[in-house]
Amino acid sequence: MLDPQKFNQIQQENKSKPEDKKIRSSIMGKCTSKSIEISSNVRSQLSSILNDSQMQAVTQSCMSDSFVSLIHGPPGTGKTQVILGILSVL
Repeated sequence: MLDPQKFNQIQQENKSKPEDKKIRSSIMGKCTSKSIEISSNVRSQLSSILNDSQMQAVTQSCMSDSFVSLIHGPPGTGKTQVILGILSVL
């Protein structure tokens, strides 16, 4: 496991590299924050496959204005199914 102090150090080092700033601004400049609406047909198909918390994770990920969604949980909780659900919406 990565020590939080070491993580912060790595993060600060990466922020200070000019080439990383250029790459980051290039990528982020082309991204637009936009939520994705889930059609009723896709929603009904996903609801038949996913449990309530998995469906909630898919919905929150697609409806979020954030660029990144973190999906975490112990083994066997359906993280892969959630990712496949998100991909099916896209």
